[in-house]
Amino acid sequence: MSFSAPLLEHERVAAAWRALDAQATLARSLTIAELLATEPARTEQLCLQAADLVLDFSRQRLPAQALPCLLELLEATAVDRWRDAMFRGEAVNLTESRAALHTALRAPYDIPLELDGVNVRTGIRDTLARMRELTEALRSGVWRGATGRPISDVVNIGIGGSQLGPQF
Repeated sequence: MSFSAPLLEHERVAAAWRALDAQATLARSLTIAELLATEPARTEQLCLQAADLVLDFSRQRLPAQALPCLLELLEATAVDRWRDAMFRGEAVNLTESRAALHTALRAPYDIPLELDGVNVRTGIRDTLARMRELTEALRSGVWRGATGRPISDVVNIGIGGSQLGPQF
């Protein structure tokens, strides 16, 4: 799948945004009490359960008629294809021409994710182990500063960016 070309026609995406913007304008004037009173099935429609987790969106200022607009925007922008490509380690970060490997940080290390022939999860596991060693040495006072006293403060001055946080 190539992400360098527009995902779908521009007008479909623009129309989906306009429809959603109209719903957002409407929602600004509504209260949750009004929505609960005028949408009797709201709680059943806007609550999801997965395992022991319940997600209740019924207390958001989101009218029921906005859901089709949200779904159209998801479809028009091919969010599902982008999500799947991200999980496969494809280059979905177009500004940096590289993979967005957020998922690799959260997945089990025994499930490989290869990027250019390298299992990135092994590198993540090793980096996290080194970070743990460093933080334990700092917290326990084993690692000392130039004066011989335990280090009490760490100042991180960086330029930002998605790669620098994990590198640090």
